[in-house]
Amino acid sequence: MGTRFLLVTGKQSIESSELWPTWLNEFNQRSLTFKRVVIANEPSPQLIDSIVEQHRPFSAEFVIGIGGGSVLDAAQAGLGSVHALASPLGAYFPIPHGEVCGTLLAIATQVNIEALQERDPESIALSKYANIGRLMADSPDLNDLQARHGLLNILHDWTLHMKLPRLSQYGIDTDFFTKIITHCRGSSMKTNPLVLLDSEIKKILSFRL
Repeated sequence: MGTRFLLVTGKQSIESSELWPTWLNEFNQRSLTFKRVVIANEPSPQLIDSIVEQHRPFSAEFVIGIGGGSVLDAAQAGLGSVHALASPLGAYFPIPHGEVCGTLLAIATQVNIEALQERDPESIALSKYANIGRLMADSPDLNDLQARHGLLNILHDWTLHMKLPRLSQYGIDTDFFTKIITHCRGSSMKTNPLVLLDSEIKKILSFRL
């Protein structure tokens, strides 16, 4: 999973917990290093953007959120292209957030992998996708290419098996693509493995239309 992470907490609650010393000791024993992000109020998109920029040099590999609603909202921000597209789709159409994320996950993962292989083949994200593929397929001997291919097969199979809705079922068509793409480039898209081109985002939307 990695050894560097952002720890998102409330202003005081975590330090007053009797478990705080135990957690710190556990982090040390596992050679984990973290930067703490304190959320005192409702996290605005501007706040999330500033946190992303402030901690980008740290190259956090995962995020842990401990606290209430505002803390968890902040911890879940920056989830990549799927979450970024869920924001305008949910704002302009009556589609539940979970259904957006579910129906776009497989194709968004595919587009990310294809874009990385073409434009950033040395990206660590490709290795991470491969590791996930080996775990999900329970096949540790797969090479990276086989593992990524297996991951995509599993995700596309899930989409079909769960009969996840197509975007057109909620009144979405190509006429809205420009508006959707324009409004999907917030903090979540900025933390995608790479910045997707408009044509790549359009491919994601078109595939699930």
